[in-house]
Amino acid sequence: MNRRKRVETALQHKEADRIPWDCSLNYKAYENLKKFLGINTGKDTVYNHNMVALLEMEMVDTLGIELYYLSLKKPGGVPKFNPEDDYYVDEFSVVFKKTMGQQSGIFDFEPFEGPLKGATLDRIRNYSWLIAANSERVEGLEKMAKTLYEGHRPGSCRTV
Repeated sequence: MNRRKRVETALQHKEADRIPWDCSLNYKAYENLKKFLGINTGKDTVYNHNMVALLEMEMVDTLGIELYYLSLKKPGGVPKFNPEDDYYVDEFSVVFKKTMGQQSGIFDFEPFEGPLKGATLDRIRNYSWLIAANSERVEGLEKMAKTLYEGHRPGSCRTV
């Protein structure tokens, strides 16, 4: 059973040959796993402020992962995440503070302060809420999904 058929079967509440799976890894664990498996794409690991790596297709194929996430894009004007900074402000104006794992030595960003902390009712009424229908958030996602669907064939995967 190939990956696509496995997911389709599971979504129909039928039994597949195995449970479809996805994989989210901390950036450091991802880099270590790539090294262990001998995968060298020549690209730097891309990760978000939650320190979760964006898996490259080589890793998806190697591990036989069935599910791959496409994320909404950030609207223009949102500061780019920089892991070197001690603080990060996301698109919702939530401030995240860098924290370091005492035993692991791996850093993370945890919510530190919300945009409406200590707000008055008047401030809440006048708050500039994000527009959910912002078209730049989905720009290019349809093309990317189509490319993945057509170009990343459902049975293609190496096994570890």
